[in-house]
Amino acid sequence: MKIGTAVLAYNRPTHFKKVIHGIINEKIKEINVYIDGPENLTIKKNQSKIISHINKLKKKIKIKLIQQNKNYGLAFSVLNAIKSELKNNDAMILIEDDCVPQKGFFNYMYKSLKKYKNEKKIKSICSYNNLNVTDKKKTFFLKRFNPWGWATWRDRWTQFNPDIKFAIERLQAFGKINKLPLDLKTYCKNNSILEGKQDIWSLSWTLFHYFDDALVLYPPISLIKNIGFDGTGVHCTKTDVFNIKSSFTSKKISYPKNTNVHLLHELENENFLVKNSSKTFFTSKKFDSIQPYNFIKKTNHLTYDQINYYLERFVFSTQVVDIHTHLYPSKFKKFYKSGLIELLNYHYLVAEYLSSSRFDPAKFYKLSSFKRAKIIWDELFLKRMPLSTSTMGILKILEKYEIKINKTPFSEVYNEFSKNNLSETDILNLAGVKEVVMTNNPFEKTEHKIITENRDKRYKTSIRLDDLFTDKINSLKDKLNINKYLNQVIKNYNPVYFAISTNNFEELSLKNYFNDVLEVLKKFKKPLMILMGVKRNVNPEFKLAGDGLGAPNLEILEGILRKNPKNIFLISCLDHSDHFRLNVLARKFSNLKIFGYWWFTNQESIIKNILQLRIEMLNDNFIPQHSDARVIDQLIYKWNDFRNYYVEVYSKKYKQLIEIGHKIKAEDLDKTVYNHFVEKPSKLIKIK
Repeated sequence: MKIGTAVLAYNRPTHFKKVIHGIINEKIKEINVYIDGPENLTIKKNQSKIISHINKLKKKIKIKLIQQNKNYGLAFSVLNAIKSELKNNDAMILIEDDCVPQKGFFNYMYKSLKKYKNEKKIKSICSYNNLNVTDKKKTFFLKRFNPWGWATWRDRWTQFNPDIKFAIERLQAFGKINKLPLDLKTYCKNNSILEGKQDIWSLSWTLFHYFDDALVLYPPISLIKNIGFDGTGVHCTKTDVFNIKSSFTSKKISYPKNTNVHLLHELENENFLVKNSSKTFFTSKKFDSIQPYNFIKKTNHLTYDQINYYLERFVFSTQVVDIHTHLYPSKFKKFYKSGLIELLNYHYLVAEYLSSSRFDPAKFYKLSSFKRAKIIWDELFLKRMPLSTSTMGILKILEKYEIKINKTPFSEVYNEFSKNNLSETDILNLAGVKEVVMTNNPFEKTEHKIITENRDKRYKTSIRLDDLFTDKINSLKDKLNINKYLNQVIKNYNPVYFAISTNNFEELSLKNYFNDVLEVLKKFKKPLMILMGVKRNVNPEFKLAGDGLGAPNLEILEGILRKNPKNIFLISCLDHSDHFRLNVLARKFSNLKIFGYWWFTNQESIIKNILQLRIEMLNDNFIPQHSDARVIDQLIYKWNDFRNYYVEVYSKKYKQLIEIGHKIKAEDLDKTVYNHFVEKPSKLIKIK
């Protein structure tokens, strides 16, 4: 396999010397150096120094010099060098004049190019890495290309069209433009890039990878040191954020068994580049809708076009506090739910399947969970178009986990999902979730262990009191002193709130426990969460999937709020039609806080409509969302979906403010998003 090496030089003789000596130290015998034509006399003098240095190195390395008679710019220089190298070589390595190869660079490049020669899915080999990688010996794959010391093959390059408009139009035509990382998505809307005014070549190649769902190989440690961010570069600003953190070298680098994206490294890389990639493209402080946050944070007011970028950036980088879930720590294996089988057996999908298939529910529930999952996959995902929120949610999880989802048989999806070794920490990080509140039933003996033994600070305790208002614990009620019992629960376990779910408050009116509960909660300043409007066992044959929609009377809630002004009530309701009245109540009672979109209301059309209604009626006097997740993987799509809805609705509102003359700073958006997703829910339920 013939591999060529191209080095680009232009105006920095000192940098060039360091690069060449890094190559010589790696015992490379032959390279080609490409120099673009000088733009002025100063650059011409610097190029003379570069050529002089090349002539002094004849005994150490063979260098072929290719010079241009006039200045064509960086993009031409790179594309010309690659084209020239691949005329006579199977693959090529490209190094710019500020990228110093570290020990092991060429060994890694040669070995990787040979190993993945026939794996067309892999389009590039990159060598720069500033991620916090724990395994210092194993390479990994990312989606995103990095141009600092990289390589590719002739057959991959010949498929590439460098025209940026072509790349963007193709992504748009196939619905992939919105799947790009935020910074790339914004560059694709940048007028100066679209008009060819920015001398950038790597964006087209990067977008080519995303269009083809291609992969890029990276080393576990950086094998390139970029010395170009010292203020001397034409296309970058001065910064130290790209400095590599360690000079650790590994004698032996290994390769992963599977050619799959490393999801956590991908997340870390994207978060870093969303903040910093603009520094690699331009030297000025302004670049259309993208400006480095440290420049714009307090001083500049945002333009109309900048609202979306900064809002999306803050929303997707803020780790949320999820105030209502049915999740439990992985330590409690019986209750910790994750994986494809649990996802497909979730009651949303079971109800969708049973209501549309005429399959006997009794026979269905006698099947193993694996067989039920397969039936649901075949019926809802293969035989029918998966357009419902529940089915699309599954597909979004699979997409996030890089599992093919287009008419894929269940066995293949299951096998791929089984290779997923993500821990609960990994999933929480991928979902952008900082902490969750569990739903704990103290009257259920098996669940009581979670309340008493949980030490995982990411999982907060809440006490569900539904059984207290049913006939399930009649034998206990006669002996139970509610006041004493709840006092003890609070002192022992410090739950962040207590909760009940109800149809129309009928169970509360029949028991004298309710007033006792409110007295204790008032004493300890603990909120009561009320989930209104659920009618249990509408169809008992469907079991957990058989609950339906009730008809709560909000006048009863109004009476509770009025009689108990010193209690705090967290309210969510199940019927879409009740939300307007609930908003009006929230304007009249300071002890009522609306939160999230529960169960049947957790749909795109409803959320956008009600979120806008809440903003217009309550400003920000509500908790934006909770996931209600029962399977930890559900956090992936539930929070990603809501973040997108939030950005869409709030962007519209912020732009309306700008239109009427109100000025908004990036710092304002940053603080508001943090308040909505972290500060407000944490303060309300007293999470420290």
